[in-house]
Amino acid sequence: MSPSTLKAALYLEVVPGVLTLLSGHDEALAAALAGPAFGIVFAGPHGLRARLAIADGAIRSEDAGRPGDLRLRFMSAGALVRAFENRPAFALPLGGWRHLRDGVRRFGRAGERLRVILDDREAARRDPALLALHAWGSLAAGLAAATAWLRHHPDGAAERAQLGEGAFVFDCDALPSPLWIHPASLRRGAGEPPGAPVARVEFAHVPVLFAELGHRLDALAALGTGELRITGRLPLVDRLSAVINRASALLRPLPERPIR
Repeated sequence: MSPSTLKAALYLEVVPGVLTLLSGHDEALAAALAGPAFGIVFAGPHGLRARLAIADGAIRSEDAGRPGDLRLRFMSAGALVRAFENRPAFALPLGGWRHLRDGVRRFGRAGERLRVILDDREAARRDPALLALHAWGSLAAGLAAATAWLRHHPDGAAERAQLGEGAFVFDCDALPSPLWIHPASLRRGAGEPPGAPVARVEFAHVPVLFAELGHRLDALAALGTGELRITGRLPLVDRLSAVINRASALLRPLPERPIR
């Protein structure tokens, strides 16, 4: 798989996944999506595909297409990447013409709001509610990127074998719900995972998670003060963190300072 195809595959898992998670918890995002219900399908070469159902100010990721969907065909993986990075990209509309103008406009507004939530760290620092959404959404993006990387990267199968059979849970009391990833089955979600987790990572409060997401957390010190709690198999948590960082770096370069 070429680097551009891998990057497109990551975007197709990360953006729909995070929009699905956040659309029920952010009024501005729900307002951006408000309007008649419709489905939108992003498709590209090499089997790249994602479908989103938009209704009642919320988004759901779905596999099966439906008649009347707005279907956008990108002729290259690079075009898909440019579209998700808000850069000029050509897409051929293959269906759902009546949704073309309004659907693209609403999805574009949702993307703008998502960029504010995930990328405007200064605004997040000033607004506790936005800070919680930023931390939750950024963590979800990291887990989605890791899932896509494990699914598509040539090294993914070997890494899944090393990560074992259980789920990893990430939690903070101020977040709407825990988030989990199950590498062996390439599943992830919100809430508690099916079965007993192999490890649980708990942040005492959102600023600790915010610091970790910004690669500024002194993990050893945080473990010592109780601001960070890890139960279960710590070596596997470290290995999963490396996968998350490796996958996330494909979408957003890491800062110069290391995590630890």
